[in-house]
Amino acid sequence: MLVNIYQPHLGTLTCPSGWESHGLKCYKMSHQVSNFWNAKKYCHDQNAEVIMPKTLEENKIVKKLLYQVKFKSPDKWNGIWIGLTDYEYEGTWIWNDAIKLDSAYVVWNTDLDEPGGGSAENCVIIPKATTKWHDVNCSISKYYSAVCQLKATEMCPCRCDYRRKLEYWESKISQNQTIEDLKKELEPVIRQIQTQLKVNTTKLSSTIRKLTSAKDEQKSCHTIGFVGAVFISAIFGTVFFMDLVMFRQHINNIRKICGR
Repeated sequence: MLVNIYQPHLGTLTCPSGWESHGLKCYKMSHQVSNFWNAKKYCHDQNAEVIMPKTLEENKIVKKLLYQVKFKSPDKWNGIWIGLTDYEYEGTWIWNDAIKLDSAYVVWNTDLDEPGGGSAENCVIIPKATTKWHDVNCSISKYYSAVCQLKATEMCPCRCDYRRKLEYWESKISQNQTIEDLKKELEPVIRQIQTQLKVNTTKLSSTIRKLTSAKDEQKSCHTIGFVGAVFISAIFGTVFFMDLVMFRQHINNIRKICGR
């Protein structure tokens, strides 16, 4: 149920003012040259990360954005930083989100034997000259600008209390938790819902009798509304747990799509 409600919003994600929407992420260009550390700070100040093109589609997006950056001094080697470094362990390239580079998808400029800078070049840029990856010194600031990306989880709009509660519980669930563990953890919550939705059978029977014998049509409608509300509440309680499990699976799918 929740997944059906949630999915339409994925295709209509909006970005903050000044950001561009591409796929499931938002991007923003600084138009100012800087070294890698300042580029990283620029993005972090906006709760974002330096762009991380982990897929073929995302690398295509980078190329589009590259030609939108307004450099003050035009040069074919003008380019943008990407969030990939090996300054902790030489030769081990790590994305800014702490994920190791997947060798199955890399766009190094092998024509120039990249990456070939050794310990002196621990950061990566994509220049207009080649639109491929080059390792460079992280402190160079003459040619390179920052492009930031917003994490997908920060883009998802929250439009109802029900979904907010499910998002809260999803954040409390560990990725390796079993259904049995989940049931045990949520037992107090489920019990509370059951208590809140407990039906007074005596009162319900009395209400039904009044309904069948009511002469006042307006009163009868109010009674029908009460019974309907009880029924809907019971249905809500029944599907709550199912929705939470489905929501967890859906969040995992989003993380896979976003490369997280």
